[in-house]
Amino acid sequence: MHHFEDPLFRTIFNQLPQPRLIIKASSASFTIVCTNHAWQEIAGDHINQLYGKEFRDVSEKAIVDAQLRHLIEGLLREGIQLRENIKFPEILLSHQFDNSYAKWVQLECTPITNDSSQQITYLIFTLHDITEELNNKKKLILSRQNEAELLKEQQLLNEELAATNKELGQTNKALMQSQVSLSQINRELEDRIEERTRKLQFSESRFRSLFEQAPVGMCFLTGEALIIELANQPILEIWGCQADHIIGISYQTVFPHLSDEFSYATLKEVYDRGETYTSNEIITHSATTAGSHKAYVNAIFHPLKDANGKVTGLMIILAEITDWVIARQKAEGIQDQLNLALESAELGTWYLDLETRQMISSGRLKEMFGYDPAGEMSMEQCVARMDESYRSAVLAAIEQAIKDSGRYEIEYPLSPDLEGRQRWIRATGKRFSGRDGKPDHFSGTALDITGGKLEEIRKNDFIAIASHELKTPLTSLKGYLQLMESKALLLEIPFFTKAVSRSLAQIDKMHKMIGSFLDMTRIEARSLPLNFQTFNISELLQEMAEEIKMLAPEFEISINVDQWRTVHADRDKIAQVLSNLLNNAVKYSGHGKKIHIGCSIKLQDTIFSIRDEGIGIKAHEIARLFERYYRIENKHTNMVSGFGIGLYLCAEIVRLHHGRIWVKSKLEEGSTFYFSLPRV
Repeated sequence: MHHFEDPLFRTIFNQLPQPRLIIKASSASFTIVCTNHAWQEIAGDHINQLYGKEFRDVSEKAIVDAQLRHLIEGLLREGIQLRENIKFPEILLSHQFDNSYAKWVQLECTPITNDSSQQITYLIFTLHDITEELNNKKKLILSRQNEAELLKEQQLLNEELAATNKELGQTNKALMQSQVSLSQINRELEDRIEERTRKLQFSESRFRSLFEQAPVGMCFLTGEALIIELANQPILEIWGCQADHIIGISYQTVFPHLSDEFSYATLKEVYDRGETYTSNEIITHSATTAGSHKAYVNAIFHPLKDANGKVTGLMIILAEITDWVIARQKAEGIQDQLNLALESAELGTWYLDLETRQMISSGRLKEMFGYDPAGEMSMEQCVARMDESYRSAVLAAIEQAIKDSGRYEIEYPLSPDLEGRQRWIRATGKRFSGRDGKPDHFSGTALDITGGKLEEIRKNDFIAIASHELKTPLTSLKGYLQLMESKALLLEIPFFTKAVSRSLAQIDKMHKMIGSFLDMTRIEARSLPLNFQTFNISELLQEMAEEIKMLAPEFEISINVDQWRTVHADRDKIAQVLSNLLNNAVKYSGHGKKIHIGCSIKLQDTIFSIRDEGIGIKAHEIARLFERYYRIENKHTNMVSGFGIGLYLCAEIVRLHHGRIWVKSKLEEGSTFYFSLPRV
């Protein structure tokens, strides 16, 4: 077998990329002995017509291009002659090869010599496709031309860029400065946006909290269809429904049968007109598990508008005032009853605004003060009708009650009328705190006590006259008894001595009682004299304890004084108060009991106290204990004599010293009486 037909050779030869022919060398003829697969590009399906044929006999179908046939043959001859590898210049084949046109090729002939004889035995013809290489060269030349032009353009551009870069440098510097400013502005804007966002979130959270916790019913409707967007719990309770049953639904759909005040038509009119609508004390009926519920509400329908003033929804506010209406109705009923009672009792009433000092008075009060019941009466006109000697005391009592929020109670006469008649008034009142934004006020009642007062004055006049008339014979009687006591002591007659001594004690008791009556009339006449002086408290308490010890030696008296103190007051009148309280402690305590006398300092007051272990006082009797002629009536007090003026005198004396008197008591355990005096 010929070595050209060796499978390994054929495989390697067929894998060569360029079309190749192996031709047996002969100057007379060139016989084709082998082709590779790449030659099929030229011969196509006629490649088999090449094998074993002389080149000149190869059909035109196997090598179509005549120029190529001619060049191949010439190349083979030169290869034999020159005995070296030969390449022809590139040529352009215009014939179609493998569906392509205008292919550039280069022909190459390589002689193969015999190793022993050095004779050329074979020629290897190679057809190189250099189309792509030439195209690349052309492209390279064109590219270099373009590159030169581009370099020229680039040089021009570089010059322009240099100028531009210079301008850009200046611009960049300005931009850098602008960037710094913009960065600062951006940070400030971000901070502001963040702060506003935080405030908006806080505001929204606070609004939601306020909305949900609002004590009044609130609801938001959106759009012309009035869709229920939000509703808080109070309005759900008024409507008697649940949120998930109404949210996102048209108001007309949820409440198609509500009354005119709450009808869809009313709300739609508010929406269309863009004006707030209010209505008070509307009656509503809502369904609950217990049945239909009647309620009173105050309603506000407020249109919600956007930045352009266009209405976008409604806000409904319902404040349930059922309890208030019922309370007002009851109050009106009570007021009617009170007015009837005031008319029946002929009481006058007044109301004094503490901010404006404007006075509103009833017709009865105006009539008492001599003014037209249908006209006006100011505070100044009211004061002008008071008796001049009482005006300052009345005004001081009013101001004190306003300042301390305490009780105002006083009796005073009015100036005599044209006929010389004088009217007496008992006034009571109190300071009251304002409600619902109204200022505090001072109000009360006035009663015409002229009849009772005149009777009391006549009684006091009688007591004063009787007391004065009794003092003279009692003084004479006391003188005779003192003479009799002296004679009895000289004669050493025990019976007469004891009898006279007891008579003198009763005379002293009568003197004290008459003195009390005279003091009472002086107090009523506002003419009780006070002799203020500074004195030692401990000395006075010690004197009072010794005096009581002499009258009731069976009692144990103790004194407790915080410090060695002095007080500025009428010593005799304070002694009278202490004596009265100590005597009462003796009267209403059992034999052998203890009586404690105390004195302490509290803030700006000196506090005196008398504590006994007696029968005690009932709570409801304490309020009247310091009234004139008031006496507690029970089995324990029936055996104790008295007129009910002792504690009244104590209270009046303390009051004249600008002090205060009060009592604390518990039945069967005893009582403690206190009174205070301003410190020096």
